[in-house]
Amino acid sequence: MSSPTAAPTRPKMTSAQVWDSFQARVEELGGVVLEPAYLGNGKAHRVRCGAGHDCAPRPAGLQQGQGLCITCAGKDPHAAEAAFRARLAELGATLLEPEWRGVNKAHRVRCAAGHECGPFPGGVRKGGGICRTCARNDPRVAEAAFRARLDELGAALLEPIYLGANKAHRIRCAAGHESAPRPASLTKGQGICITCAGTDPRVAEAAFRARLAELGATLLEPEWRGVNRAHRVRCAAGHDCTPRPNGVGRGQGICRTCARNDTKAAEAAFRTRLAELGATLLEPLYLGANESHRARCAAGHDCTPRPAHVRQGGGICRTCARNDTKAAEAAFRTRLAELGATLLEPEWLGNAAPHRVRCIAGHDCNPRPASVQQGQGICRTCAGQDPRVAEAAFRARLAELGATLLEPEWLGSSRPHQARCAAGHACAPIPTAAQRNHGICRTCAGNDPRVAEAEFRARLAELGATLLEPVYRGVNRAHRVRCAAGHDCTTRPYGLREGVGVCLTCGGHTWDVLYVVADEVGDVVKFGITAGNARRRLGVHARDGLEEVVRLVTGLPDGVAVEIERNLIGAMRDAREAPVRGREYFAARVLPLVLDLIDNHPAVRAATAGAEVG
Repeated sequence: MSSPTAAPTRPKMTSAQVWDSFQARVEELGGVVLEPAYLGNGKAHRVRCGAGHDCAPRPAGLQQGQGLCITCAGKDPHAAEAAFRARLAELGATLLEPEWRGVNKAHRVRCAAGHECGPFPGGVRKGGGICRTCARNDPRVAEAAFRARLDELGAALLEPIYLGANKAHRIRCAAGHESAPRPASLTKGQGICITCAGTDPRVAEAAFRARLAELGATLLEPEWRGVNRAHRVRCAAGHDCTPRPNGVGRGQGICRTCARNDTKAAEAAFRTRLAELGATLLEPLYLGANESHRARCAAGHDCTPRPAHVRQGGGICRTCARNDTKAAEAAFRTRLAELGATLLEPEWLGNAAPHRVRCIAGHDCNPRPASVQQGQGICRTCAGQDPRVAEAAFRARLAELGATLLEPEWLGSSRPHQARCAAGHACAPIPTAAQRNHGICRTCAGNDPRVAEAEFRARLAELGATLLEPVYRGVNRAHRVRCAAGHDCTTRPYGLREGVGVCLTCGGHTWDVLYVVADEVGDVVKFGITAGNARRRLGVHARDGLEEVVRLVTGLPDGVAVEIERNLIGAMRDAREAPVRGREYFAARVLPLVLDLIDNHPAVRAATAGAEVG
């Protein structure tokens, strides 16, 4: 049997060839060989690099791609030692080591504060400090500080030896509880005992079990899983649910089905609603309450409703609701034809996008199909909203009032323009307001902020009240005030000017009403508080579209309504729900959470129970 063919071997270079190759490589790198003769492939040869440094590379190392000069590469021991000594001098430290030990070896040093330490030159070169004691990383200092802190808190250390700043140490607190704090946490101001701090798992478990018992629920979990972990529970209505002890401790409910947030219940309700509307669900799987599902409505249109929207009373079909793209385009073209206008846009851009049009009077304009569908006009010039026409009208109005326009250029119909009224006051009227016959000068009309502030302060002084607000916030903004009787309250300058009192408490009013209203069309809910009869406040919201009164709790004790309102705002923040406007207007999806927090508040339950008995 023939032996396998050996791979061809590279012919070995002679000493002369190695020497020639070495000299050529040094010359290529800009260096000069100082060695008069070849000393061997593994021997250092004296060379001067392109930067003028004397160095001693080995031909074998140069052949393998290594650099020529250790000084240029930042690896020269002499340069490293010099840099280390220079850095110590900058820091006011003294080197105690008799000789250089290398860049990665610890060197004995005395820092400027007199502490003996052992920094590594490599670490110091990278910006590291030199003294662990000054940096508060010294184990002995940390241990002494830990023991001193325990003594301050009246605690006893049970650990026989110090385990390190980030290790738990067994201790007994002043109240006799055994716990295991970490020294590093203690230096940051944290406590030593989770039982005293109310974060003990056993205490949390007991509180969770007690709350479940109050709500008539049964804990199905065989063991405690932690305050932030879901636990299997059966609520009083028999639904299996998985509340978190932490959420329950903050007043949240335990059962998503009772709160109308259960996935299976939501799917069943969605299917039922589609059946009621004569629609067919085309989606093979339930995708979630806020996801679009393919369906076919009773009229045969393919549509994609969201279960959450349908549950809140929304329709299922955009075509039937006149939101279909093709239907919208056809309606837009029809309306333009009715108005004698010509569409100049070559293609449909969308219901909310401007389209180039020439109106019957020949003006080029850019109406939006959605606006036209809502009954708005198509031409700004014909409607008197053309910028050039508006500017001319504004200038004419100022001339009528004897005012002078100071603004060098037109800023737009809704922007303030600098002017000087006939009385010589500097003012900034808005063209649209001037066009509606509003005044142009706030000083002449008594609406100047400085005048209003002076009047507000004078009125407070008359009533013996003290303004607590550091700056004036405006005529319609609430200002913190302390009334003559010493009550802290909030009042608006406008209300005070209209004869409203400063202090609700002195006027016999307290925030004792809590309400929740909803706008089914806009998918918005709002919660709020008021005093006494809520009819006026609810009427204001009804005119804003929030017609459905979901909750109205009256007769709450002093301070409870304010507390619940703050809890609701905090719960929305924790749930990462941002207001759709203001502070208390939210998307309708938060309604179950809002009602759960309200209905489970002890004061609300007491007020509701009292109303039922009465």
